[in-house]
Amino acid sequence: MMLKKLFFMITILFLFVLTANSNVLKGLVEYVTDGDTINVKSEDKIYVIRLYGIDAPEKNQPYGNKVTTFLKDKLESKQVTINFSSKDRYGRIIGKVYYDGIYINELLIKIGGAWHYKQYSNDVDLYNAEQSAKKNRLGIWNQELVIPPWEWRKGKRNN
Repeated sequence: MMLKKLFFMITILFLFVLTANSNVLKGLVEYVTDGDTINVKSEDKIYVIRLYGIDAPEKNQPYGNKVTTFLKDKLESKQVTINFSSKDRYGRIIGKVYYDGIYINELLIKIGGAWHYKQYSNDVDLYNAEQSAKKNRLGIWNQELVIPPWEWRKGKRNN
């Protein structure tokens, strides 16, 4: 009997730890800001969501508008699910976005629409998606000069 109680308590503790680090938000995509940021309305509140593990081209960067348009066509006015566990320094929720069973963050990398943001993510699936897009020269990888957005932003700040 004591062993059963101990097992039960460990199971409850494990589930608590597992759910304490992850939250789920469901809502309607109101607006796509750019290729890696969306606004989601849930229970009459608007949440700004920064897609986890990716960095899409800036709007004034090659492919920037293309990726933003792709994301708008895919998500605006659609119900999404976001799994998240943190916020960034701007207060945006960092999340894995799912629509119709598709992991959108990974999809954007697969089509060559974003970089795997390795500085903030060690997600193997995102890494593999980027390697495949590079190999097949998709989207951003079909340019002669590929400048990651974090370098692009740094250059803009220095000018």
